[in-house]
Amino acid sequence: MKLFTIIALVGVVGFVSVSSREIKFRNTCEENIWISPLENDDEDPLEEGILSLAPQATGVYQIPDSGWGGRFWPKMGCDSTGHNCEVGQSMEPCLPAGCDPPAETKVEFNFPAIGDTLAVWYDVSLVDGYSLPAEIVPSQVVSCL
Repeated sequence: MKLFTIIALVGVVGFVSVSSREIKFRNTCEENIWISPLENDDEDPLEEGILSLAPQATGVYQIPDSGWGGRFWPKMGCDSTGHNCEVGQSMEPCLPAGCDPPAETKVEFNFPAIGDTLAVWYDVSLVDGYSLPAEIVPSQVVSCL
């Protein structure tokens, strides 16, 4: 398996589109990756579930009008269901040797309900560790100036 650097190649790119409330992921790795969502405790799961992305493929998560908050993380070497992954599988079901420590790159988002005055926010978190490189590129930036 190749190692990637954030400067030379970005493994996962999350595009935030505020107008259509979607999050688009693009795989810039040379291998398939899976994007695994995990909603916050008070949120419903996203309909798309775990996405499998071939090299250069994109996948889109639609954000419901009621809002959504949670995180995504990229995984590699997974079975056809996006589980039992060699990289980034810190939650059940895991490989026979057990789950990885929760040391994966996390891409976090919070979208309030339509009409709510709270701001959309997002970040890339490496607080628990690092698995694959990721960046977030907003598709639209709103300025107050």
